[in-house]
Parts: sequence; structure tokens; C-alpha cells
Amino acid sequence: AGADDFMIKPINLELLFLKIQKLTVPHSLSVKAGVRGSLEDMSFTDMIQIVCAGNKNLEIVLTGEGQQGHVYVQNGEIINAQTGDKQAEEAFYTLMQWRKGEFDTKQCAEFPARTIKLSTMSLLMEGSRLADEGSV
Repeated sequence: AGADDFMIKPINLELLFLKIQKLTVPHSLSVKAGVRGSLEDMSFTDMIQIVCAGNKNLEIVLTGEGQQGHVYVQNGEIINAQTGDKQAEEAFYTLMQWRKGEFDTKQCAEFPARTIKLSTMSLLMEGSRLADEGSV
């Protein structure tokens, strides 16, 4: 009936994200440009879970709140985060709170020094706890 693709339930979010990218971004651009989007359409937390579940090696550049932030993911593990004068976990927890802005992913072969030792799940849980307490 004119469909370009289909999916069955339950929906795999990573697969959905990749299929949308394939359908909306010309192939020649998708290889070079990475994935771009709005934090209003895909939250930072959702993006991190998808990227880490896929064992990706990339840099996520976030622009919003009048600042820029960077998160480095190596083999699906968050190894470094920076925004403003904040580094490591503190920067990650700050970026988790951004609700408006843009993100851009870039393939990464060289990474900065590892400053984050916690697992992705530990980072997300602690960030949520801090947000609930109003500590971030």
C-alpha cells in the first residue's frame, strides 16, 4: 500500500531510530553526518540508552541552555562528559536536565581521557535522583 518499511511489536527503539534515519537522511549524508535531532523530540536519557545499547563509539554534542556539552561513548560506555566548567559525572548530570536544545552525534576514533567510571545505568539513576531532589 505504498509503505517503505514496517515493524512488529514490541518496538525496538534503536531499530526504529535507525529506520527513521535511513528513510529521512540521504545515504551519503547519513554516513558522514551522524544523527541529529532535538532534545524535545528525543530526550537525553533516551538517546544515551539507545547509543549505549548499540555499543557505539561516538561523541554526542549538545547545544542548548546557552551552552554546549560533549559526551563521549566508547564501546557503549560513557567515558567522559563536559559542559561549561563542569567535567565527568557533574557535567553528565547537568546535561541530563536539558529539556531544550539540539544534539548531534559524530563517529569518534580518538577519545579524551576516561573521567567517568560509573556504568550507564548508575549514571542515569543518580542523575534522576539528583533531579528529583533538586540538586542539579
